This record gives sequence, C-alpha cells and structure tokens, in this order.
Amino acid sequence: MGGADTGRADAGGANGGSADPWALFISTEAPHDPYVVPRELYERYDAAAIKLPASFSDDLSDKPAVYRRIAAAWDDLSEEQVKQAIACYYAACSGIDDQFGRLLAALEETGQAEDTLVVFTSDHGDYLGAHGLFLKGVPAFEEAYRMPLVVRGPGIAPGTVIEEPVSLLDLGRTLVTLLLGEDFGGHGRDLSDRLRGGPPLDEPQAFAEFHGQRLGYTQRIVWRERYKYVFNGFDDDELYDLRDDPHELTNLAKRPQSQDVLREMAAAMWRVVKETGDDTLGKAEYGMFRFAPVGPGVTTDQRKGER
Repeated sequence: MGGADTGRADAGGANGGSADPWALFISTEAPHDPYVVPRELYERYDAAAIKLPASFSDDLSDKPAVYRRIAAAWDDLSEEQVKQAIACYYAACSGIDDQFGRLLAALEETGQAEDTLVVFTSDHGDYLGAHGLFLKGVPAFEEAYRMPLVVRGPGIAPGTVIEEPVSLLDLGRTLVTLLLGEDFGGHGRDLSDRLRGGPPLDEPQAFAEFHGQRLGYTQRIVWRERYKYVFNGFDDDELYDLRDDPHELTNLAKRPQSQDVLREMAAAMWRVVKETGDDTLGKAEYGMFRFAPVGPGVTTDQRKGER
C-alpha cells in the first residue's frame, strides 16, 4: 500500500506514478496441495537430500485418536515419495518468491518502495510429513498454524524480529494504525509500536479456533509464552512445551507435574472465549460439557486462587 508522484510512466507500479494512495491485494493458491509444480521449479531441489521432519515417526500414541486415524491415510507412502512431495511444496514456495520479487522490483523501478507498506503472509502451512501427516485439518500442530508474516515500510524498524506469538487477526488494527493513525478496533492487537522497535507485547499470547470443516470437531488453541494448549471437544486435550519440545512429540496434558500450567492455559482460553463472544463454548455451561481442566467461571472467580 502506498503512493508516490514519480513523474515516470507505469513500470509495474499499482498506481502508474500517480500521487493518489493505492492498495494491492494478491492472493495465490500456491503453495498448496495437490503437489504439482513446473519441472523447472522442482529441479531446483534435490528430493533425495531433503531431510524428513523430526516428528515424521511420531506414533501419535499420546494424542487424540482422530490424529492417528488421519495419519493412517498416508501409511502407504514411501520415504522417497514423502521427500518428493516436500520438494514439490518447496518448489511452489520458490515460484511464489519469484513472483513476489517481481512486485518488489516494480516498486523500486517506480520510486515507490520507500513509502509503500508491504505485508507478506499466508493462511496456513502444510504438515509435509510432520507427525506422519500431510495437508492440514484437525491436528493442531505448529506446521499448519505457524506461517510467515513479514512486514516492511515507512517507520518500521529494519531487522526487527518479533518472537512473541501474533495472529492474522492483529493485521487489521496494525495496518490501519500504520497507514491512517487510527484505531480499527476489533479482537486483534495493534502491533504498530512493536514493529517500530517498541517494547515486547504486554501479553505474549495468540488464540485460534477450529470448527471441524465438514466434520464437527471443536478445538480452541492458546499460545502463551513457551506453552501451547489445545482444547479438544472430541477427545483428550494437548499441552506442549514449545521451547523444550518444538516438534510437539510429547503431550504433557496428563502429566501430574503439568497440571498447574494446564489450568492456567485453560483459564486463558476461557478469557478469550468471553472477550470474543464465542458462544459455542461460552454458553456450554451445562454439566455434560464441563470437561475442560477448569470451567468458564475461572475468569471471574479468583477466590479459589485459579488463574
């Protein structure tokens, strides 16, 4: 998004040299399944040399049963085929990189690079063999939920790396503040000060909902500092220490020494549920639905020492 009076003919710029503000939104299908790419992109990678994901051999025995059911769909793939699929996905990423590079070059050629806000992101990732899975779906692992978010533009501190978890929901408020100096409102956070080199976020937390697509699986996911909690409305919950276990091989949810953290993470979930009007869970106070580590009242009843 930007605008500059360059005094030259359009060389790929969105506004052809006009001083008027402009916005350009480009959405691509790639990288995505099916893993079909042009041969010249695929040949940039040596599939045989690609390493399998660290969690490739996870038997999922301490995770929800539906994860194992989904993983079984890929049991007949050989390691060679898995590596070929990964190479195809990488090749698709390279294709997007090439085209994005053309856009950035057009901004340079039209003199608009310095006053244009550029955001590069995605909607989800692909498991690519992690935990024996492909695509995305019910399993709530980092490979699907972690995606690129790169921002550059006027006032943004070059080289800033934000380690705290953030969300695509934060983009609305952030972009409006950066471009207009106004508060857009909504559920997301304004990251503009952080992008300008400001202090770390007061609450290093992100939240996601999953409603099962065509099948009714209800999940809520909380990232908070080093931990990640997955409330599964259809099976056992999950708790991972992403600092010590970045590949999510060990589910801590049933371990006695993790129960305090589990309750704290569940309480954080209920807070967001109430703040966002998530009635699917927020109104589920009938006894048959009360199987989270703590109940929704934990957000207001501090007398019991629950957080």
